[in-house]
Amino acid sequence: MKAKYLAVAATCLFLSMVCSVWAEDKSTWTTGNDLLGDCVKLENAMPNSPGADAARAGRCLGEVNGVSNTMFHYKTICPPNGVSAGQTVVIVLRYLRAHPEDLHMNSSLLIMGALSEAFPCK
Repeated sequence: MKAKYLAVAATCLFLSMVCSVWAEDKSTWTTGNDLLGDCVKLENAMPNSPGADAARAGRCLGEVNGVSNTMFHYKTICPPNGVSAGQTVVIVLRYLRAHPEDLHMNSSLLIMGALSEAFPCK
């Protein structure tokens, strides 16, 4: 139990440091609006839509997978076995659409919120 609290405290400390850096220069990070646009491109590409923007779709998949893999590595999320990258993107898209008031926030923080909500560790 103590290890769990330590992990949560370390995550909070990390986020506070990262957020303070991001607060200084907002031109270097993407927002939820950027992520939503990118992930919609990926969603449209899933059935092999010919008009899909591959770069934006790839950016969505890369960012969602990067945050997901990091969270899994540090055991801040506990997804069931067999969750695909596509499923993870769908979860993030659903979260972004459910929280339009947060779309101005940093995209990585929104991904963390979506995945923490979807895959809490018991």
